[in-house]
Amino acid sequence: MPEKKQRAPTLYAIIAIKLGKGSLLLLLALGVYSLVDNDLIHDYRQALHWVHIDPERKFFAELAKSIKNITPSNIYWVATGTAFPGRSRPLCPFPQHAHYKGRGNSEDAANFECR
Repeated sequence: MPEKKQRAPTLYAIIAIKLGKGSLLLLLALGVYSLVDNDLIHDYRQALHWVHIDPERKFFAELAKSIKNITPSNIYWVATGTAFPGRSRPLCPFPQHAHYKGRGNSEDAANFECR
């Protein structure tokens, strides 16, 4: 009797991935189709309320305003992890470096200056 050839296991993996991708696309299409009769604006506001973003407060406008207030002088680098708990330093523009002023807590960025 001739020996039966075994198929590569990667072939089965590829087939499974393709079937899974097709199933996900089908589910996505059914989800989009189910939105046809819904009030999308109401659903969007409900979703924003669920994630605690009030659309009336203009969240993104406030975020843009707060980003404009960021200047190089008020950006601090904070070390995280167990090696340096609570350590912060000012973020100085190149070629300046953070230098300790000689007074205050040496772990606080407020006691450093860029030189």
